[in-house]
Amino acid sequence: MFSGLKEIAKKIDGDSIKNFVEKSQQSLNPTHQQQSTTHSHHSDRSGPGGKTKALLIGINYFNTKAELKGCINDVQNVKNYITSQVKYDEIRILTDDQKDPKLKPTRANIIEAFKWLVQNAKAGDSFFLHYSGHGATAAAKGGDEDDGQNETICPVDYETAGMIVDDEMNHMLVQTLPKGAKLNAIFDCCHSGSMLDLPYTYEIDGNSNLKIRNNTKEALKLGLAAFQALERGDKREALRGAFEAISLIVKPHQQNTELTDDKKQILKLKSSEADVFMYSGCMDNQTSADAHINGNSTGAMSWALLKVLHEKPGPLTLAELLKELRANLHGKYKQIPQLSVSHEMDVKNMKFSIV
Repeated sequence: MFSGLKEIAKKIDGDSIKNFVEKSQQSLNPTHQQQSTTHSHHSDRSGPGGKTKALLIGINYFNTKAELKGCINDVQNVKNYITSQVKYDEIRILTDDQKDPKLKPTRANIIEAFKWLVQNAKAGDSFFLHYSGHGATAAAKGGDEDDGQNETICPVDYETAGMIVDDEMNHMLVQTLPKGAKLNAIFDCCHSGSMLDLPYTYEIDGNSNLKIRNNTKEALKLGLAAFQALERGDKREALRGAFEAISLIVKPHQQNTELTDDKKQILKLKSSEADVFMYSGCMDNQTSADAHINGNSTGAMSWALLKVLHEKPGPLTLAELLKELRANLHGKYKQIPQLSVSHEMDVKNMKFSIV
């Protein structure tokens, strides 16, 4: 950490801190928040009138040391549910039991399918993504002894072609979406808590209370304190505050990269005006169970989600859905499901919908 701090000390100046604060204030001022709240309520209605596409990925890793049992079952079960609710314009399924090489969940095919899913997206379009397979973490490239980690998904050929990191998925699936478009994404895999790198994360604690982690607001507080310290002439305190603020919205490995031409990228939040909802099977530091339930192999998260949606067909709020997921997994599995969203939303009142 100390070597990483020294590197930032060489590269961050007063203007960087000032720009960080101004950037954060623009994203969090009352006008912006009011627009976000209004937009989030509209997201209940996004989808109808636009195109609808779904991408389902299930990987069992047959005949390998990493073999799973329930991922392809998850895809079939999720497909049966969503098609009973919505008549999709297009659906693509990648599983490793298919003979067509274009439909196997290789790294190249998954990336191509991600791009296909959101290609030419417009306001009113609605997209659905489900992934069931291995998730992992990987040491970020280019870092020094700072142990920065990326969350990843593991294609069927991950040992030779490599994994797909969360930064890539944010770029392909989130940043390309326009305002008014919607993406529901479910990641039933280990280490999936921040798989799309979205700025707001919700979870239900052991007392059934909704908890939110808003990295941007915490970063703003630290950034303001850093700027005030800079005005007092306390460069050491300003540097410490700026380091902590940036660390909330930029991963450790990004802090150690060259910043001279990259300050805007460092301060850029991975938010989107599109309505993106990412349901993860667990927190970043947890695993998701490949389970055997009622005689069937299934991912615990996929099973819990479908159980809740079948048993409670009435419109649940996003917070209610998250609470029900937690209740179904609690006591059976240690994993804690989470919901991440692309901008500030009223999850206590917004209704869940497939489209």
